[in-house]
Formats: sequence, C-alpha cells, structure tokens
Amino acid sequence: MHFPLWLLFALITLIFWGTTGVTQKLSTNAISTESSFLWFVVAFLPIALVIVLVVPLDWHIKTRVYCLAIVGGARHYLPGSDSAPRESHAHRNCGNCARARRCHPALSRGAA
Repeated sequence: MHFPLWLLFALITLIFWGTTGVTQKLSTNAISTESSFLWFVVAFLPIALVIVLVVPLDWHIKTRVYCLAIVGGARHYLPGSDSAPRESHAHRNCGNCARARRCHPALSRGAA
C-alpha cells in the first residue's frame, strides 16, 4: 500500500498544530498573549524555511486560486458571517476581551 507524501505532511501538521494550540493556551498563564504569539511565529519560521528548502513545491498557482483563498479567509470576518468570532457572555468583563475589542472591533459584534 502506497502512503501519499502529502497525507503524511497533513497528519504531521495536524498533530503539531494541536500541540501548538494547547501549549499556546497554557503559555498565556505565564506570559502575555502578545509574547505567546511572537514566540509562536519565531518557532514556525525555521520550520517553514526548512520545508521551502527541502520539499519541492509547485509555485505555479493561478491568480483565481489566490483570489479565492483571500475571499475565503476574509469571509470569516465579513458582517453577518456565521463563522465570525464572537465572545461568550461570561467573558465580557475580562480584561483580555476588552483589549481585543479595542484592537479588533469585529470581535465586538456579538457583544451587544
């Protein structure tokens, strides 16, 4: 049985992404959210560089695909989107939530 290379990379990504999510959540108990995000980026840059240098990637992507990716990502934050981020009622008085609303007004849509 042939195991596709792309599936192996997808499984590794899912495992690491889940691990990263848990460790980032736990790290915010000791450091700020901003510091956690900064170290997240610092950790992933070398990994991305290794992948770009080692794995042959097909960079011939059509403009239409780029546009669809941008629209798909932006759709998450469009008004009326069911997938737009909303904070729960229990966290309205949380300092982090208040700071997020000031920096990201889209988060305050569900808070009314």
